[in-house]
Amino acid sequence: ELFFTTEDREQRVPEAEMRAAVETGRGDDERWHQRQDGSRFWASGEMMPLRDADGCHTGFLKILRDRTEQRLLAERHAADTAFLSSVLSSSADCIKVLDLDANLVFMSEGGQRAMEVSDFNAILGCPLPALWKGDGNQDLKKAIETARGGGVGRFSGGFPTMAGNDRFWDVQITPIAGQDGKPQRLLSVSRDITASKRAEQSLREANDLNTLILESSRDCIVVLDLDGHTVAVNPGGIEAMEIADVNTIIGLSWLRVWADEDHTAAQKAVAEAKAGRLGRFQGFCATHRGTPKWWDVVISPLRGTDGRPDRIVSIARDITEQRNAEAQLRDSEERRRLAIEAADIGTWSLDLVTRRLEWDIRCKQLFGLPPDAAVNYDSYLAAIHPDDRDRVFAVTMSAQNPDGEARYHVEYRAIGLVDQVDRWVAVAGRTQFEGRQPARMLGTVVDITLRKRAEEQARLLADELQHRVKNTLAMVQAIVHQTLRNAATPLEAQAAINPRLAAMARADEMLTRGGWEGSDIRMVIEAALQPHNDGAAGRFDITGPVVWLSAQAGMSLALLLHELATNASKYGALSTGEGHVDVSWTLGEAPAHEGGRTFRLVWQERGGPVVTPPSRRGFGSKLIERGLASALAGSASLNFPPTGVICVVEGVLAPLEHATA
Repeated sequence: ELFFTTEDREQRVPEAEMRAAVETGRGDDERWHQRQDGSRFWASGEMMPLRDADGCHTGFLKILRDRTEQRLLAERHAADTAFLSSVLSSSADCIKVLDLDANLVFMSEGGQRAMEVSDFNAILGCPLPALWKGDGNQDLKKAIETARGGGVGRFSGGFPTMAGNDRFWDVQITPIAGQDGKPQRLLSVSRDITASKRAEQSLREANDLNTLILESSRDCIVVLDLDGHTVAVNPGGIEAMEIADVNTIIGLSWLRVWADEDHTAAQKAVAEAKAGRLGRFQGFCATHRGTPKWWDVVISPLRGTDGRPDRIVSIARDITEQRNAEAQLRDSEERRRLAIEAADIGTWSLDLVTRRLEWDIRCKQLFGLPPDAAVNYDSYLAAIHPDDRDRVFAVTMSAQNPDGEARYHVEYRAIGLVDQVDRWVAVAGRTQFEGRQPARMLGTVVDITLRKRAEEQARLLADELQHRVKNTLAMVQAIVHQTLRNAATPLEAQAAINPRLAAMARADEMLTRGGWEGSDIRMVIEAALQPHNDGAAGRFDITGPVVWLSAQAGMSLALLLHELATNASKYGALSTGEGHVDVSWTLGEAPAHEGGRTFRLVWQERGGPVVTPPSRRGFGSKLIERGLASALAGSASLNFPPTGVICVVEGVLAPLEHATA
């Protein structure tokens, strides 16, 4: 126990490992262990029982292999791989890997989306310059040559997507060095700068139309100096912002009307305009009379005669009605989309401010409610199994963090609010924010009860198969170990092992056909004796009632009969043409405290040569006397009267291991 962690000692893992070693011949394990100084290390271990020459258990042998470094390395590798995959998947840049001949080897998922590639395999291996048409083709070839030489090639140019849509790209090509430090492949990163190019064009056009816009636009247009102070406001802006006297705001900072995140966005947009670029954001700002409004704001530089910005213009469009309509449309479209994506699902929405909850009919059915039942937030909480509530609550709260992932998925047990039926459900949802405040949650519910049951059944079947394989390997190990110990030469050992393994294989095949649930005793006996039946009449006389043996008892009985028949073929009744064997069994009542029924099987040889007791007892005799005894909680004995060998097996069958005709 000193080598095990506190948790494993509390769960009695050491005792379970020793018990497995005694019962199956081997106890395999892989887990964290504890050193004397309290530090932990990951190790794989195997424990085997030590036995003396008589087979008595005298102790254990345990072998531990330190696998800490491999485990930590595997964990780090998995984390690095997952991180790189997520970066490549989420990046909007078109990331490509080329060989030194500039042929396409790889393109990221984000790149395929940006380039509108429907089937990457169609262009896999194609030379990149062949795909790049127009003026940028020569720039691309120069950048590739630069990267081949170990440098960084960069250029900007127009290149349409695979769907034919025009795009403008900023392209950088760098070498990927091999172990020798020389370029082995090339990395091409293309960023879509179409929007900024178009914005620059729009800016040039806007400069030509500034005067006309200021006079006629109904948008709120404010001219600022480079420090952001108000210089002028157009008539449309005075009306939109409900300004009573425009002279009272001339010279004041335009940034004063924005708050919190909107203030930061406005500052950034002004800085962009001062640098000669276009700035844009959407934010909330009340009018001078206090009317709440949402605005879409574009900040542009007004250039002087030297071409440098000497003033700034803000064009703000009232999008309050549009924003409200879009919010309602998003709610409707999101519910519809989620319902279309999955079949037989329920949909729901929750107002996080008022706690108003809405379930559709299917959602109510999943939680055991009639279609006309009223629901509220308390209904939702009551439907979650008590053991799962903390986990579900943690997931939903995480989705309400504006800096986190708004989408979430959680599986939990649901309790029918009326029918009280336990179900498993999968809930997927997404949080919608107003600014940085969570406003609504929308989602779907799917009944996954059948899937959960199937997963549990699969786990049970896997555990059962593992148990069967361990038992079989333990039996094979015992046969090989004991045979080798009693054999004088390797050839003698081979000659003894092969028939025994063949007998076990026949028994295993028969048990497999029965799903390892057991087998009829007559089928076990006939299968075991079939290789020794030379076709002579009356060789075997098999009698007894119908008995259903467990898989372990059936396997042991097959091996026992194989040993008896082999000895009889070499030295006993089956070594002559006149000999035969009687195999019979009976059932009786077991003592009340034991349950089940008593079982007695007799093997008796007749008509063979005169029998003399053996001078020594080999593994075959030990297998006969001990092999089935443990499976039947009884005993087996061998007798050697001159008329023929007699073997008697007695034990107790469990209640499900017997049946009478």
